[in-house]
Parts: sequence; C-alpha cells; structure tokens
Amino acid sequence: MSYIKKYSNTLKTCPVLPNEIWKTIPGYSNRYSVSNLGRVWSDSSCRILTIFPTNLGYCRVNFTTNGKCNAHLLHRLVAQAFIQNPDNKPEVNHKDGDKSNNKSDNLEWSTSSENKRHAIKVGIFSIGTSRPDAKVNEFIVQQILEDRFKNSLTQERLANKYNISRTAIRNIINRKTWKHVPLPELLFTNMMT
Repeated sequence: MSYIKKYSNTLKTCPVLPNEIWKTIPGYSNRYSVSNLGRVWSDSSCRILTIFPTNLGYCRVNFTTNGKCNAHLLHRLVAQAFIQNPDNKPEVNHKDGDKSNNKSDNLEWSTSSENKRHAIKVGIFSIGTSRPDAKVNEFIVQQILEDRFKNSLTQERLANKYNISRTAIRNIINRKTWKHVPLPELLFTNMMT
C-alpha cells in the first residue's frame, strides 16, 4: 500500500507501513502530512522528512515555508492530527516516557502538572538527591530551613553559608524545590506559641 501524492504533474508514492494513517497538517496548505506512526511527508519534495533530536531529547522536523525553515516538535504534530483534546490541555505526554516514540497511541494531552507527575512516576524526571545536578541533600535542606526560620538568617547569608545561589535558597524557602522535605518541627511549635 502506498500514499500517493501529486508532484509536478507526476505521481510520487510514499511507502506506507502496516496500520499507518496519514493526515494533512493544518496551516500548511496541503504541503505536509503526518502519520499516526510519527512520520512526516513533504508534498513539495516528495519524501519523508528527516527527524532531528532537540537538546531535550524530543524529535523535531523542519518545514520550509517561503524560504524560511521552521522547526516543529513531532509529538505535537502527531497529537494535533490524531488525538482529541476536549479539555484544551496544553502539553503532550509520552505515555511510555520515551521521547522518541511519537506514535499516536503513545501520546496524550496533559496539563503541565500531569506531565511532571508522570515524568517522576516513569523515572525520567528526578527529584531531590536522585537528580545528577543536585547541589544539596535533604539534610542540608533541613538545615537551610531551620537557619532561615529559627535563626532568621537572610537568603544572602544562607547562600554564602551553603555555597549555593540565592535563587536556590529562595526556591527552597518558598517550597518551589525540595517540597518533599518536611518543614522542621520547630516551625510548628513556633506557630502554636
């Protein structure tokens, strides 16, 4: 079975894989099509487009429009063509955690928090000391929280004491990072008095 496209008054065929379905990508005047198996066809060049990895491990393809090259994330193209999004969720999640598996049955629309929870669950996003770039550990975070709330140290003094950035200190104190580390008990006793 082949996917037939007209090109300069001739017909060119795209080899179709078993169970592959093609849909035109909206907004590109029938110039590009995407398949449910994560492949992209260019009508103008009559070929399957090359997939390039991004720095974050996602797959992208390049479209040329009016002489300009535009990069598009493959998982978003597949999701927009094949997956309903009745709740208008902004992100596309890879169910198996593999960013190179862009088949429509491996993708789902999600919120940012759903996507992050899923990434932690499947082990592609680490928290705490399991992160390779962690500069502190749970014990040090406890010490930072105690120094801040018990000893009233400023963020600048904490940053100098623990040799980490003020931004990192602020994120710990405001519970944007290291949320899984419980607040020191002394906070609760101070709140009660």
